[in-house]
Amino acid sequence: MTLSVDHDEILASWVSDVIAGSGRQVSEIATMLDMSRSSLSKIKGGQQQLKASQLLLLAERLDVPLPQLTKATSAPAKPVPESSAGFNRALFDQAHAYVVAENEKLAQMNRRDQFQILEDTFHVYKTLMSSTALAMSEAAQ
Repeated sequence: MTLSVDHDEILASWVSDVIAGSGRQVSEIATMLDMSRSSLSKIKGGQQQLKASQLLLLAERLDVPLPQLTKATSAPAKPVPESSAGFNRALFDQAHAYVVAENEKLAQMNRRDQFQILEDTFHVYKTLMSSTALAMSEAAQ
């Protein structure tokens, strides 16, 4: 049984909490997001939604983590197979560990956010997959 999650409610609550905790005026945040104050009030009230780019910008500019949009379910999650339809979980995990380790080496102000880390992970994973495929084809010859 999966619990119902109201993403709009979660986002509206997150926006209200972020604005209240920022110490900034609503008009200042509205300007930061390139929107009217009334639009921001509608977002806070759950009557309008932020664009994904505005959500990221708000989190980045106010240095707050993005909201958690999923909740635990009572049904166990299906594990991702180690390798399915060309996806190699072990290689992906290796790529992710590498990207996270490299990110930790950066000064705090230069660290990448979770979306950039994921994007970098896919780039490294793709490179590893290409290298692995090349090595396998050379070994077969």
